[in-house]
Amino acid sequence: MRTILKRRLDKIETAIMPKPPVSIAILVEPAAEASAEDRAAFEQGIESALADGQRVVVVSSRGPDARIDRRGVDYAGSESEAQMIALAGQPSEQGLANRLADVLAGLSGNVIGVTDVGSDRVWGAY
Repeated sequence: MRTILKRRLDKIETAIMPKPPVSIAILVEPAAEASAEDRAAFEQGIESALADGQRVVVVSSRGPDARIDRRGVDYAGSESEAQMIALAGQPSEQGLANRLADVLAGLSGNVIGVTDVGSDRVWGAY
């Protein structure tokens, strides 16, 4: 009985007190031939965003497969992919899973929703 009441209370709290929006910082990684100052400024940007509690998305200049695993940092292969990651991290305005789901629901045609595949996210619309 307590388990059922606890689940119902959790659902009510979720509906009444939605999660606060997560602040997301999208940073573009400097090219390989960039100066040491540019690279240091980029690293400082990541550290300050993480210190501020922001979710960090880095657009990799070396391609989507050249990722350095760092806790709290997501890597994207392009700026459009970074924008999709940012939308997926924001709460929905239409009561769906997230803002990306809102955008996909507004598209015409057959739409495939957001799916987690291991550590990578897959999006699609056909």
